[in-house]
Amino acid sequence: MYHGSLVERNGLDLAVEAVGRLRESIRDAELRIYGSRTGFLERVMEKSGPGIDGGRSLSGAWRIEDIVKAIDECDVGVIPNQRNVFTELNTPTRIFEYLALGKPVIAPRTAGIRTISMMTL
Repeated sequence: MYHGSLVERNGLDLAVEAVGRLRESIRDAELRIYGSRTGFLERVMEKSGPGIDGGRSLSGAWRIEDIVKAIDECDVGVIPNQRNVFTELNTPTRIFEYLALGKPVIAPRTAGIRTISMMTL
C-alpha cells in the first residue's frame, strides 16, 4: 500500500516499477495507491507498461478514517521516497501510521528514518 501525495519526491514511480518486477515471480502482487490524481501519477501510469497491469489499483483521495481501515487491511506499507537533501533528513508521518497498526514498512535507509528505527529497538 502507498498513500500520500502523488508527487515525484515521494517516489511512487519507484514503487510501481518494483511491483512490476515483483509480479514476474509473484503474479498476484498488487500495489494499492491512495491519493489525489496528479500529472505525475498519470505519467507514472503511462510509463509503467503492461507488466504492472492488474498489479496496481488507484483508489483516489480518502478520508483519514478510511485510510486507517485500508492500512489495517494491507500487508505492507511502502514509502519509496526519492533520495535528496530533504528526504534524507525527513521522517515521513506515514511510517508511524503503518507501525501504529502493526504493519511492516519498506522505506529507504535515510538518516531520518534510521534515527526512528534505532529509537524503536
